[in-house]
Amino acid sequence: MSRRDFAALFMATALAFAGAAGWFLRTLQPIFAPPVDDERIAAAAHGEPGAWLVYGHTPAEQRFSALAQINQDSVADLGLAWAVELEGDRALASTPLVANGGIYFADAMGAIHALDSRDGQRWWRYIPDAGVDDTPAGCCAAPHGIAIYGERILVGARDGRLIAVRAADGELAWRVPAVRDEAGRPQPFAAAPRVGGGKVFAVYGRPGAAGWLIARDVNDGGLAWRFRLEPSSASGEGLAGPNAGQAAALSVGNAIAYDAALQQVYLSGAAFAPTQTASGGAQDASAGAWSVVALDASTGAVAWRRDRAGGRISGAGVRVGSAGGRVSGAGGRVGAAWALILAEVKLDGVERLALLHVAPSGGSQVIDRQSGALLAAHPYTAAGEARPPLATRLARSAALDVGGPLGKVAARAHLDSAAIWPAAALDPAANVMYLPLAMSAATQLKAFNPLSGTARWSVVNANGNGAGVLGTAGGLVFQGDAAGALSAYDAWDGALRWRFDAGAPIHAPPITYEVEGAQHIAVLVSPGQGDGKQTAARMLAFRLGGAASMSGT
Repeated sequence: MSRRDFAALFMATALAFAGAAGWFLRTLQPIFAPPVDDERIAAAAHGEPGAWLVYGHTPAEQRFSALAQINQDSVADLGLAWAVELEGDRALASTPLVANGGIYFADAMGAIHALDSRDGQRWWRYIPDAGVDDTPAGCCAAPHGIAIYGERILVGARDGRLIAVRAADGELAWRVPAVRDEAGRPQPFAAAPRVGGGKVFAVYGRPGAAGWLIARDVNDGGLAWRFRLEPSSASGEGLAGPNAGQAAALSVGNAIAYDAALQQVYLSGAAFAPTQTASGGAQDASAGAWSVVALDASTGAVAWRRDRAGGRISGAGVRVGSAGGRVSGAGGRVGAAWALILAEVKLDGVERLALLHVAPSGGSQVIDRQSGALLAAHPYTAAGEARPPLATRLARSAALDVGGPLGKVAARAHLDSAAIWPAAALDPAANVMYLPLAMSAATQLKAFNPLSGTARWSVVNANGNGAGVLGTAGGLVFQGDAAGALSAYDAWDGALRWRFDAGAPIHAPPITYEVEGAQHIAVLVSPGQGDGKQTAARMLAFRLGGAASMSGT
């Protein structure tokens, strides 16, 4: 062997060894990673802006990132960094989380995937071992996200079980049985689990049926407390009461938030009690009934509550124990809960800890998180901005079995956000919320100031229902839609700055993260039809200068 051949062989061996060593070290990364605890989550917005540790980026649920490498000037160079094809033919709605170099998410069946955030290489996958033949379909069952907490990753599986796996390797840590309704059916999870104070908070329920908010110990799944969501009793008891003589139930959607500063959990819900026209059709209520309740995160005791009429009901001394208590509620009509975002605002020269509440009735509220007092209230929809009938909005998202005079409303469709689950975003410096709204024949993305009640801009999208929203310090707002377009809008005037055709519906909200100095945008794409061909579900990640293909190369 010549010296040149020996040198070439040595270099090839060294490179192969380095590659193998790099792969080995990358597989060890989740094993030796620091746990995601309360302190780390609280500091992440400023100390770890490149991560996405909880559903709403921070517990405040603002879905706004300080990353600005991808901005109004550079977004034209945004391209696909990597793509990973996923199994399954059901819609995906999960918000991915990014921690310790990995990107984690749940698919429509509740399987948890752990990928390397740099290139999408699989670290591990956990697949629940139960069948799903008796579980609800569509939006009522597809996980809307996971939670990472301590050394656990938690998911509400499609069959209604709450499951915790080890973050290091995906091995099962614990699981608890499904919560079942009066008919014995497993209750689906209405939102991604939230975490804090050593607990995981899970909301169960479907439109037209009562549900629960259940708090469990994150280490072993032990029951801490539970709060009954049942406005259907004849006496009108529950979080939101029904019309007299009508069956009703609480629809919570994604409206849940954990407040680490005050150790409270906030929940918003709406009475689902449709009225009926003379011809027997559904009649949409003009406003709808909803309530916002603050619970002590440690005990489940009610701190305060607001209803649609603006009254505040003190919950001092009220305790909802493991047997499931009820909170006396006001009468109501039809509605669906939507968004809760925590913020620090300045009103009349006074700094306040505020809860921003947006209801599909068309109204927004700014609520004092400590007392429940109303600080400001404004409509976010103008006259003439039509909303579809309630039955249409809900039927888009689920197959409903509704009691009372309406009878049965049944429809099967792609999972879409309608007016219940799309995640809003907030730019805390500008006090501007980015709201995905449902309209009669299209959707609308609106930049709205809940303190002043003024709209900065709005964009109408005729491509079908829009997904949740991501805002960034780069002056951009990202949103996907049912036609498969992932779009970036100018945060100042709503101008379209960038668009990518994913070839299949996007029902999941996008996120952003940073790895090895490069900001990425990531989103899950559902299976669908593209150019006459069946397209696969995928996880897509974008970065400046990205040039990968949809096949992942």
